[in-house]
Amino acid sequence: MTDYTACETKLLIPGSSTYYAWRFTASPWQNAWLVLGALQETLWDIVLHYRELSVAQAKLLWWSEEFARMLAGQATHPIMQTLTHVLPEPNRVQGLFTEWIEGIMAVMLCEHLCTDADFALMAKRSIAMPAFILCRYYQLQDEQTLKVISQQSELLLLDYYWRYHQRLLAYGQVWIPLQRLTNQKLSMEDLTKPESSSQLKTLLITWQATLEHAYKQHWHALTQEQQSILKYPHALTRIACRRYKNALKSRHFAWCTPLRELTPLHKLWLSWY
Repeated sequence: MTDYTACETKLLIPGSSTYYAWRFTASPWQNAWLVLGALQETLWDIVLHYRELSVAQAKLLWWSEEFARMLAGQATHPIMQTLTHVLPEPNRVQGLFTEWIEGIMAVMLCEHLCTDADFALMAKRSIAMPAFILCRYYQLQDEQTLKVISQQSELLLLDYYWRYHQRLLAYGQVWIPLQRLTNQKLSMEDLTKPESSSQLKTLLITWQATLEHAYKQHWHALTQEQQSILKYPHALTRIACRRYKNALKSRHFAWCTPLRELTPLHKLWLSWY
């Protein structure tokens, strides 16, 4: 029996978004997403909690070496050892592991983004990789599925940014594209000014609504088989959208107010329609 304890400890924290997303995942894919989701959380912990660049780089280098050990059948980390049981032929997706580490490192080094295309690329390289890995492994790489994965990653990156923007701002990182700030006559310095809240709220509502509308259309165009493999990130996306909207509905919107987890979660509100 494979020991999933390390993955469960990382991902299945009662009340967390990842816990509920996993619960709503189709059973044939739960083990795969348990491991890939735990690995995703582990790598993002480095981005968000190890702000000394040399320390973060050392940790990411270790993970890059661990990916190489896994491909050689010599994984040492419990999550990676479990991953070899879930995906027993990891060489099928060899290049994606390298790309994932490079994407996470790019997030660490990013100070600002110029356009929506830059934001989409960062999301694709840092958040979409687990879904890309799973779909490539099972040879589900049609254009529609890959498009949905990319759109999921943009909504999830926006969620990450909102939840941690104060911490990131303290380190000089702004992930709202400069193009969008300029359109609202805002600068990066304005993000710290209370008087900019109204313009910023307009920017965030428009941006999120555009991303969500496009995502819904493409998601509903997928077949049941295509949706099944992506239920985990899909549930995370729904939770993120609801959390985001709840914050923007507030009459006393303030960019400095942290987003809260939504509990309890249940099937009714997880449905969009």
